[in-house]
Amino acid sequence: MSGRRTAASAALLVLVAALAAACSSASGSDSTAGSASASAAASSGTTAPATVAEAQSQLAPYENPDPIISLPTLSARPPAGKTIDFVTCPLASCLEIQQAAQAAAKKLDWTVHVYNGGVTPATFTSAMNDVVQSPGDAVLGIGILPNSAFAAQLAALKAKHVPWISVASPSPIGDDMIANFSSAPEIALSGKVMADWIIADSGGKAHVAYFWDPSLTQHLPAKNAFVAEMSKLCPGCIVSVQSTSFSTGIGTTDPPQIVSYLQRNPSTDYVVIGIGDATAGVPEALAAAGLAGKVKIVTRLADTINFKDIAAGTEAMGVTEETYEIGWRMIDAAARHFAGDSMACCTTPIGTVHVITKADLPSDLSVPYTVPGYQQDFLKAWHLAS
Repeated sequence: MSGRRTAASAALLVLVAALAAACSSASGSDSTAGSASASAAASSGTTAPATVAEAQSQLAPYENPDPIISLPTLSARPPAGKTIDFVTCPLASCLEIQQAAQAAAKKLDWTVHVYNGGVTPATFTSAMNDVVQSPGDAVLGIGILPNSAFAAQLAALKAKHVPWISVASPSPIGDDMIANFSSAPEIALSGKVMADWIIADSGGKAHVAYFWDPSLTQHLPAKNAFVAEMSKLCPGCIVSVQSTSFSTGIGTTDPPQIVSYLQRNPSTDYVVIGIGDATAGVPEALAAAGLAGKVKIVTRLADTINFKDIAAGTEAMGVTEETYEIGWRMIDAAARHFAGDSMACCTTPIGTVHVITKADLPSDLSVPYTVPGYQQDFLKAWHLAS
């Protein structure tokens, strides 16, 4: 991964941790940062072959080497000339989504006005204040705050019949927000897929350490789904949930914490790291401690750093979620709203979750994974391609 993406991701984690504390988001941490929790699931029993087979079967849709994005076709080609406001942030993930939305809007002959929402509640609220003075036909943005934190601005948009379309908002869909992408169901699916892969790969005999940062509450669905799936399908497995601090420890304190845990628990054979960026420095730390090849590393939100480690054999599997595709989904949601078409497909869709192993790495390891030709899937739905 480039230094730009690593730094941006680390900065985003700091932002989210601060916002989680400031906004009193959902709790559910297993322990205080830096200390180990009790095992989330532990059993000396065995795992039935049928449940291992079930896990393998459930993996199939996410190991698809050529996934597609399935969208209902709009009732008519979207009208040209719409104006969209996009509230972005200066971090890499925000910019990727923003730029993808701009590219999608251009295909529809729409104009996008970009507002910098910054990385704090104050700067985001200020940007929304600017937007509501003279909004476009729809407002899109990165949902770094719950909707209740800027209810006055959303009320002003609603009074002008301008929809709000968000990414990663902690709020449910309602009158003020017609769509939300990268939401809790997609995050939970990633956790379940990681569990199914480990169950299948280990034959139902895994001893897993799951590292996550409880202050980053938006990742709680992944952790909970992982633990639930392991408990359901792998009673012969052991899962120990470990709390750490991704917001400050990526590449610094996280790798030695993982090494220390493995030295104390030598039977561990799988390490799950809750976000891809937090694997930085872990393979090197394991090698320095003589633990290379002793455990398999699995992660979600896999990115270029993970692809390169998978290629090198120091990481076993990474689950990807959508990035660029989200920008196109946001424009698609606006188009459906303008057409008066059903939003059933697109209020909180589960985006493409994809398993990456050494056997099916993308051809270019220097860019984030995207669904091959995903733009065509949208253009077809918009009557712009056959």
